[in-house]
Amino acid sequence: MARHAVARLYAVALALTMLAGCGGQKAMTCPTPQPGGGGDLRETPAQQRATATMLGDGDENAIATAAAVVHGRHPAATTDAITNYLVVAYCPTIAARPDKDARDKDQLLTAFAERARQVVGRAVR
Repeated sequence: MARHAVARLYAVALALTMLAGCGGQKAMTCPTPQPGGGGDLRETPAQQRATATMLGDGDENAIATAAAVVHGRHPAATTDAITNYLVVAYCPTIAARPDKDARDKDQLLTAFAERARQVVGRAVR
């Protein structure tokens, strides 16, 4: 089931990248939590915003810290579920950047997702 969450995340990121390449997308659309799947983390909007704040500029240290905090709240969560949650929480930060166009934002989200996958894999065991 956890692989499905990551597959969904990458499918969304790929779709966003393809849409941006078509030139028809003016604003970035962030992925949202998909309830009902295995490994889904149920958190309030306030918790999601706090996690986004904790992620700061999305560097590896911030990702590791946020992953540890989320893992502390959800000790049974898989690394895939935590990675997916971090991407969903961080996406609005990228989407709000006025200095980037939709294609750049999609590339930033894809890069963040890959970085988060690597960092969470090391930080949460």
